[in-house]
Amino acid sequence: MAEGMTGAGKAVVGIVVGVPLLLMAGCGVILMTGGSGDGTASIEARNQCQEWVSDQLRAPSTARYSAVSATGGPSEWTVTGAVEAENGFGGMVRETWSCTIRLDGNTWRGSAALN
Repeated sequence: MAEGMTGAGKAVVGIVVGVPLLLMAGCGVILMTGGSGDGTASIEARNQCQEWVSDQLRAPSTARYSAVSATGGPSEWTVTGAVEAENGFGGMVRETWSCTIRLDGNTWRGSAALN
């Protein structure tokens, strides 16, 4: 297809094909972050909260997190979820948890509590 095209023709084809691809990729990023623009920070807030919750568990290596939800942003969030982990007797128990967290420069500040 491109063999008989001039440089200008190739450029037009590149624009016609490339621009829609870039637009679709941009829409995908917006959809994945919920359109808030703070998707990466929100994920980091969730991860930090899960780390704080794990610090409170008897067997943190057994932790399985579910139903994790973050609200707020772009610098303060409330994160909630559930965690299933082994207790001191080796049985699996499920608990809900909540966390308030804020980004202070490059440092996460806040606390997490098992409910």
